[in-house]
Amino acid sequence: MASYQLSVYAEMVFLDLPFISRVERIHALGFGVEIWNWANKDIDALVATGARFTLMTGYLSGNLTDEEQIEPLLQSAEASLAVVERLNCPSLNLHGTGLDENGQAVRPVERVTGAMWLKAADTLALVEATPSGVSTTVSTSLPVVAALPRFWMNNV
Repeated sequence: MASYQLSVYAEMVFLDLPFISRVERIHALGFGVEIWNWANKDIDALVATGARFTLMTGYLSGNLTDEEQIEPLLQSAEASLAVVERLNCPSLNLHGTGLDENGQAVRPVERVTGAMWLKAADTLALVEATPSGVSTTVSTSLPVVAALPRFWMNNV
């Protein structure tokens, strides 16, 4: 058996089908299923598909770097934990840029500063301190995020 899991974002394929049918099709093809905004999904229907959910967006509002947006991100990340448990989904995506109504990242940043990386690292440390579930998702990437500004300052 392969040591990796291939997954497909249900929002990106089989667009002619209703969402639950997309999940069922992806699952029938042997792939894991990834979803974006869980708040606009029928979680009971998703559970009933029997699909293996491998990744979902782990927050609904806020972002990692703006002081006034950190608390909404943390609160919605914590709210995501109940859905994680129901879907038995092992990973949450905290891209932390803000989301549109479909759960897609909507705030591209042309230039990411060292200060932004440091604020994101601080925010991820707060996420890491929340109940089990989110912490396992971000703890492995936190040292990398925290080291990037130092790398850029020394090498770029």
